[in-house]
Amino acid sequence: MAALVDMELFTKIHRMRDHFNKLTNHLAAGYANLPESEGLTEIDALVVEERSRLTYEALADVNTGQVINHQAVQAWADSLSTAKPLPLPL
Repeated sequence: MAALVDMELFTKIHRMRDHFNKLTNHLAAGYANLPESEGLTEIDALVVEERSRLTYEALADVNTGQVINHQAVQAWADSLSTAKPLPLPL
């Protein structure tokens, strides 16, 4: 199967890939001399911290009424595999 992608999007995807590769290499270099177990412990702690931050952010949204109806999200998700997907619910 072939997909047609306009040149601007193709270029953007490649720039993003290149940027991702640079970041990955930078991270790898930063952890190169760190024992694997220490690196994994540090990464796990950062993941826990980020999940906590996102949870508090989500709770603040709920407290201020900034929520999207579940049925609207489900209808949108179900429509993604159709010929006419619904717009993202806001």
